[in-house]
Amino acid sequence: MKQVRSILLFVLHHALATQLLLRLMMVTMMMMMMMISSSKAFAPPAIMKTWAAATTTTTTTTYAERSTCFIRMLATKNDNYGSINENDEEQDSSICCSVDMADVGFILLAGGKGSRMKANMPKQFLALQGKPVLQHSLDLFLEALPTFLEAKGKSPPSCVVLVLDPTYQTTDYAWLLDTYNDNSNNDGDNSNSSGGGGGSSSSSSSKKKKVKFAFANPGTERQGSVENGLAKLMELSNDETNMYAAIHDSARPLVTIDEICRVVQDAKDCKSAAVLGVPCKATIKESEDGGQTVLRTIPRSRLWEVHTPQVVKVTTLQRGFRKVMEENLEVTDDVSIVEALGETVKLTLGEYTNLKITTPEDMDVASSILEARKQKQMQ
Repeated sequence: MKQVRSILLFVLHHALATQLLLRLMMVTMMMMMMMISSSKAFAPPAIMKTWAAATTTTTTTTYAERSTCFIRMLATKNDNYGSINENDEEQDSSICCSVDMADVGFILLAGGKGSRMKANMPKQFLALQGKPVLQHSLDLFLEALPTFLEAKGKSPPSCVVLVLDPTYQTTDYAWLLDTYNDNSNNDGDNSNSSGGGGGSSSSSSSKKKKVKFAFANPGTERQGSVENGLAKLMELSNDETNMYAAIHDSARPLVTIDEICRVVQDAKDCKSAAVLGVPCKATIKESEDGGQTVLRTIPRSRLWEVHTPQVVKVTTLQRGFRKVMEENLEVTDDVSIVEALGETVKLTLGEYTNLKITTPEDMDVASSILEARKQKQMQ
């Protein structure tokens, strides 16, 4: 009986000690947060941003695991999760980055068929919150981004090239040439078309001169479309040597101005290329037999899901295209061309909301995100 009592007392004492230790850890953690939040280096919004990163970039299910990740990220101030500085309070409530884009041209890819969408038209023309998916990107690059940059005293992008099927160039989107540029920058086949935008009848005073605009025809593959867009961009550019090309998929209508500015800045800083991306949240298995069995698990800490825009120095992109052609290399995205050259590609932390619309379910998610942003702006 004494032995049983001794065991029970030992277990009870151990449990109380463990509980006391856990309470002590929680108090210590709260004190750390209070101390950090009172310093200039870590403002309270930065704390919340880091906590959000800790909970969204891991698949841990327990509060303790997330807290551990949170403390580790605070301690290391890991750049992979974005900078944490005294300006974060302002950055959380508004766009935090601006960069001069006089030497940047955008290539907007909209020539895809979108077969996985199972719709009666390409996905870039489907209605999303009252306007085509493609129109969201056009409004961003031709209106919102230039307006934002000019308000910050920065130059807007030098030009926007829309890679689009010629059928749509002369009909649904012919108005873009009349609105943003004269018709001389068109590929030629549709230079005399007035389309739905009033054609050349508009007075020159009503034309917007913020950004030069032109169409380019799609290639058989993505690489061909980018090359065609790049060739047209070079026709519009005054300085090919110092030019950067920002290549964006029209199927990503949710990219933000902040993301665009940061990835452009990173490309300029490394004088090569930069790509938006987010840490991979899923566990990835590799298979070599067509998905029958698992070969190995790839460490998630090393994996990033890349988005667009992908920003590359034009001269670098041109050298990459030549190498790909000469060596018959297979590349899956734009910065892969830079990787083939052995040159630096900077990873710029993006947002998980910058999703690519591929399936009907993605349209619902994108609509919800846009609605949430609209509600936030109204508050």
